[in-house]
Amino acid sequence: MRTELTERQANQVNTVHLPALGSLPSEKGLELYLPINSYQSNGTIPREYHDRQRIIWGVYDEGAYKAGIPVIELLLADAVDVFVVAGGAASRSLQGKIDSLGLRATRFSPSKDLMRLTGDLVVSGSDPTKHLEQVLIAQGISRGERTIKYEDNSPFMAYYDRVLARQGLLVVPDFAFFASERSLEQSIKYVSAYQGRGVVVGNPADDRFFYEDTEENYERVRKELGVEDDEWFIVYAATKTEATFHTGNDLVQHAIKELDTQRYKFTFRVHPNEYNDPLIAARYAGVLESLGNHGVDTMIRNKDGRLRYSMDEIRQAADIVVTDTSTTGREAIFDKGMRGGKGPRLVVHAMIPANMRLRPEWTNELPPDPSVVLDGSSAVVRGWRDFPRILNSIINDRATRERMWAASRVWKQMNDGRSTERFANKILEIVSV
Repeated sequence: MRTELTERQANQVNTVHLPALGSLPSEKGLELYLPINSYQSNGTIPREYHDRQRIIWGVYDEGAYKAGIPVIELLLADAVDVFVVAGGAASRSLQGKIDSLGLRATRFSPSKDLMRLTGDLVVSGSDPTKHLEQVLIAQGISRGERTIKYEDNSPFMAYYDRVLARQGLLVVPDFAFFASERSLEQSIKYVSAYQGRGVVVGNPADDRFFYEDTEENYERVRKELGVEDDEWFIVYAATKTEATFHTGNDLVQHAIKELDTQRYKFTFRVHPNEYNDPLIAARYAGVLESLGNHGVDTMIRNKDGRLRYSMDEIRQAADIVVTDTSTTGREAIFDKGMRGGKGPRLVVHAMIPANMRLRPEWTNELPPDPSVVLDGSSAVVRGWRDFPRILNSIINDRATRERMWAASRVWKQMNDGRSTERFANKILEIVSV
């Protein structure tokens, strides 16, 4: 099924090229959006900034910033001005990182969104298709990694059907960047207006896997945590507190009782911001205690208060990663797939759709993420009752592991360590036209 636009809706698909900074009729009030130390002593804008390309970079979560930061660094090296707009919690958690690059930034709000008018190009790190009620975007580029989105417990298709029915307005970017041909094909399948707009460049956030020594992390972290060579290290990394500590605990207890082996270690990975809550820290400790010798504490802090092990290190040391976020799952696949599988063991990814929250009453009611089915490197848990079965299949069936490992190699497409370079070069090509 496709989302076809009616003639009326097609006429309202807006991809608007807005004027560059130097050609705006008035420069008054734009000082806020210029880089630090860019003003002359009399407060006017130097002529040099009239001729420089300016990119407005939208950041709405830390993952989007993580993908964008290497690209931004390349653009800064090319003397391109970059202004960051951070939304919601991202504006707080990212401020230090943004400051470290000497970038100007503001929190996103409808009243401030007119600052987009000061840009030659708007880059959005959110979903590739963005519904806006009042603001029209200039040329938009999205990393576009997530191809199937759930909103309000409804599939991606129904979400955009509601948007079109309610507003009749769908703002589609001039360009959308995708990590793979498969991601692009899925987006065109579900939103026909994407035809001809997609550019496959890979994902800049994944370039680092091409150079990191995941084998060293695997061996070192497992040894320090007391995980034996013949034990399965299972990491449950969820994004939602409710999923992790409420129904998640039930999931773990049922899975532990039904595993066909006792040679395993298990850990929850909690977001540091959540772990700072004493109640959550207490729940975490209680879960580990209930696991006895099978539980592993990965939230150990050094004397300076920093976590001893990053999520990257824990993920790279794991044999099985269970998560409700596509980003963590994809990274688990890349850890072994990107560099030819140097790690001693296969890392597989069991995807638990975030919108299901592990609630057993939702079992078999929602379809699995099509990208998971097509990729074949992930197991979809449709409810906690399926979790032990899938874990046992991975642990006991070599054919299952080999099939998932073979599928994970497909992810190397357009991910050769040069995605950042392609992304930046395409942006420079667009703004120079």
